[in-house]
Amino acid sequence: MCIGANQPGGPRRCSADAAARCSRTGRAANHAAAYADALSAESVYDTEHLELLELQRKAVMGETLTAAEQAQLRAGAQPPASAIPDGSEFGRDYAAEYPKHRQDMIDAGFAPSTLAEYASSEDAAEAAYEEWRDDQFEEEMQASYREWTADTASGYYLRRQRSDELDQAREHAATLDVDEARAVLDERAQSAEHQQLLKARDYAHAAEHDAERGWEAAKTSTNIETVSAARDSLHDAHCDRLIADDDLNAYANESAQYAARVSELSTPPAYSGTTIGDSINIGTHVPGSEAELRARQDGIPGTHIGAAAGVKDPNNPHTATSAKLSAINAVTDDDISRAHLAHTQHTGREGRAAAWEHTTAADFAAANPGLSVQSTPGIWRNSERPWQQAELTAVTSSDGNTPDGALIVKHATANDGYGADIPPHVRAEAANALDATGLKHADIAVNIDGHTYRQYRIHADEPLTGLTQPATMPELREKLDNRWNSWQTEKTNPPQPAHNDGTFTWTKAPRAESGHAKNRATAAELAAYRGISTAQAHEMISAEVASGRSADDAVRSLYKSYNPAADTRRRFVVADIETNSLSAGRGEIIQTGAVVMNGQGKVVERIDELHGIDARTARTIGTGAKDVHRINYQDIHGKPPFAQSQAKTRLQELLSDPNTTMVAHNASFERQYFAANGVSADRVIDTMTLSRRFDHNSTGARLADFTAAHGVEYRDAHNAFKDAHMTARALLGFWRDQHK
Repeated sequence: MCIGANQPGGPRRCSADAAARCSRTGRAANHAAAYADALSAESVYDTEHLELLELQRKAVMGETLTAAEQAQLRAGAQPPASAIPDGSEFGRDYAAEYPKHRQDMIDAGFAPSTLAEYASSEDAAEAAYEEWRDDQFEEEMQASYREWTADTASGYYLRRQRSDELDQAREHAATLDVDEARAVLDERAQSAEHQQLLKARDYAHAAEHDAERGWEAAKTSTNIETVSAARDSLHDAHCDRLIADDDLNAYANESAQYAARVSELSTPPAYSGTTIGDSINIGTHVPGSEAELRARQDGIPGTHIGAAAGVKDPNNPHTATSAKLSAINAVTDDDISRAHLAHTQHTGREGRAAAWEHTTAADFAAANPGLSVQSTPGIWRNSERPWQQAELTAVTSSDGNTPDGALIVKHATANDGYGADIPPHVRAEAANALDATGLKHADIAVNIDGHTYRQYRIHADEPLTGLTQPATMPELREKLDNRWNSWQTEKTNPPQPAHNDGTFTWTKAPRAESGHAKNRATAAELAAYRGISTAQAHEMISAEVASGRSADDAVRSLYKSYNPAADTRRRFVVADIETNSLSAGRGEIIQTGAVVMNGQGKVVERIDELHGIDARTARTIGTGAKDVHRINYQDIHGKPPFAQSQAKTRLQELLSDPNTTMVAHNASFERQYFAANGVSADRVIDTMTLSRRFDHNSTGARLADFTAAHGVEYRDAHNAFKDAHMTARALLGFWRDQHK
């Protein structure tokens, strides 16, 4: 039965449809459906029940509720007194029921109760049942309401709305011819909404860039207020930038549907040859397919060539490491799924680029009527250098027959570095295409933000930019050939992990500042471990070294000679955190775990707390790497952020005690995050450093390696409290091993 099907205020769906269409709130929708069926069967559709059911439906579908409606939804329906017939509180005729009850009691061998006693006990039972049913209903309603508010805050309903609008744009684009699709595309590019979104994006990026400079200058300060203030400024600017990007990307994804239609209907004629100069075609694959991804692993793609050659470019999405990993790691189902989705849905950066490719190529052809343009799908490989691959949009010809130029199309944003020149990594890609094919020049046609067209030309003899020493592609061949060979060796014979071999360094009479800095670092680590001042640690190390011991032996002996179990004044706070970003300046702590213990390992306090996040990050990046820490937004919705948490207050109290030392694995991460959020940790033991220096039988310094080396099973990783607990137990094992 449909509720309010003809009422104003938005779509009205029946309860069964609500259950089918709203998967994430399916439990609430099913409850609404069951409640509607029950009401229908009992024929008690009074006004209050109908209003409540409509409010349930609105909550399930994500529609906005007023404060009064929210209060009514939480209160639930109360049956009117007039619905209860005369005779008893619950409408039963106890006088008619009593004779049977009396006889049943006699037959069972019990003394029968009086009519008054029977009525009283039955009323009590009915009242208890009603109370239980009301509590169950109230609990389910509150759970549904909490789920609705969490979904709303996390942007779930906004994403659903945008997904629907994207589908509509895709369906509409499919009905248009090329001129109609181009007209819609031009209209969207020049619309007031698009211009406003671009301005908001540009302002947000500039503000974040300024805030980042402030953070970089302040993050190493010893003044905790300075660090925290700089973090607050960067985090606020970062959140604004996330929202600006998210809104613009949603608009750009819709525009890409029309760009894809124009590309589909205006693809240049295909180049018919199987060679382009010195290169051969090694196959044309469905864009985004597994075959295409695997073919790219047979060489260094042009998009990775800059990183592989050592080109420095802040706008390059790839690094030398990511380029290597893309070449040697197996293609996964997730890789295939992401690529397929991008190329079929035309969403995201990669998908939008594919959608715009031939639309921009058509713009290039229109701007250069003296050139013929022929599309060149597939991958082209140099005939002498198997690692050298090129992916061109098209080849160009000034005589209409022989290719003499390459066309590379890019889709970019205003922040991608296309100004008077192209970004260094794009120049490397174009130079690689020329070197692979032997063509004379390459044209780079760029569509910026869906509304600005630019084109550039480079020649084969031009050096690459972004290198320490300028060089042309022919001059870089040997370097790239060696790099490719090393990657292939690593792919077929993966290097075995090396054992930890960390040692302690100490310069007896340092002259250079670097020597003094190393000594200070060594002394500070020992000071934190032994619970003494850095000056005292410095004196102890100097004395041991002066006695003739090597630096490593001297420092190592000072670790082994200290027994925390005998130091009754000390307390250790073993801490771990989970965050939604690796950047302490931008991210938020979403879980804090800590174990407070003495040197004998007696645990005196535990901290395990989840924290809420900013509403702007809730609807964009959410809790971050959910596949790692398994914390969903629903887990933290409504909880105070770390800044207002009991965990922060308690950590500040604990770590302000000079006899308390913080312990963490990879402690620089926790220490930076705590400092960014106003918690100072002056004395810190890093168990990762201990692992590298002492666990020489281990082949790594991860927390799993440290725990394994000291007899602790590593389970339920990346839960902050459980990680802290395992670290504490492994530290006790480390202390025990030092005094065997």
